[in-house]
Amino acid sequence: MDSMILIRDQIKTIYSRYAVYIDPALKFILALITYIAINGSVGHMRILKNPVLVFLVALLNAVLPASAILPIACMSVILHMYSISLLCAVIVGALFTLLFLLYFRFAPKDSVLVLVTPLAFIFHIPYAVPICAGLLGNAYSCVSVVCGVVAYYVVIYVAKSGLTIEGTDIEKITAALRTFFSGITGNKTMILVLVAFAATTLLVYLIRRLSIDYAWYLAIGSGVVTDFLIILIGNSMMNLEVSLLALFIGSIIAVPIALIVKFFCFYPDYAKTELLQFEDDEYYYYVKAVPKLSVISEKGKSNRSAERNFRRGS
Repeated sequence: MDSMILIRDQIKTIYSRYAVYIDPALKFILALITYIAINGSVGHMRILKNPVLVFLVALLNAVLPASAILPIACMSVILHMYSISLLCAVIVGALFTLLFLLYFRFAPKDSVLVLVTPLAFIFHIPYAVPICAGLLGNAYSCVSVVCGVVAYYVVIYVAKSGLTIEGTDIEKITAALRTFFSGITGNKTMILVLVAFAATTLLVYLIRRLSIDYAWYLAIGSGVVTDFLIILIGNSMMNLEVSLLALFIGSIIAVPIALIVKFFCFYPDYAKTELLQFEDDEYYYYVKAVPKLSVISEKGKSNRSAERNFRRGS
């Protein structure tokens, strides 16, 4: 365990020292994975699938803020939808506009979470998203998760249905829109996942905020169980076709992912917890202080030993 903590501390030290180079590299990798996933899932416009163009756009994202990846990815999806039909592009564009308004209203700093949620579905690890969102975000992070879930299911539905309109007949346009809205509102799987992910995100956030020992472990366990049970019960009640094997495996995979996040972001030493009490002119303060878990490397130990010997000699 001590060696793992030392490795973690070394990674954090390296990152803090070379963040000016690591951050652009991470943004480039995230953007590249995003555009490749979009092209592989809903890619219909040939020019956007050009590897050189994908590489150059990802390279551009490396020097732009991380929040720029999301709108560029949305524009890419809209262009792919336009290659299917103008109606698909209009519907997806209107949907993204509504989601952006909702997202910017409640969680404007969670753009990466909105982006990662559809990617998690594509890479078959979606059940880790609400747990990590609850661990790292706030109560409004459930809005970002919901936006990501809606974007994924709607884009996949539109790409598969291939909604088209021949001519400008109002009746045909109305019929196509009615088909779209009935297909989305009737997607019980999407609704079930929305409820499960939102509830899991909120539950994990609330539990990990508790002032109790091992709150993050309890939050991870509760989140995995809650997400699993909501989808399992909802799948049985609504007679859906959710793969129980995929649900079980995905829930199991979510645990180590969440533990890795916890290991790098929250590492208290509960054995050294202290309860402090002090006061000022107006208040009494009762504070629970939990130190961070850390170890001293052999180099650090030798440095401290040399420092003590020097003080003794002087």
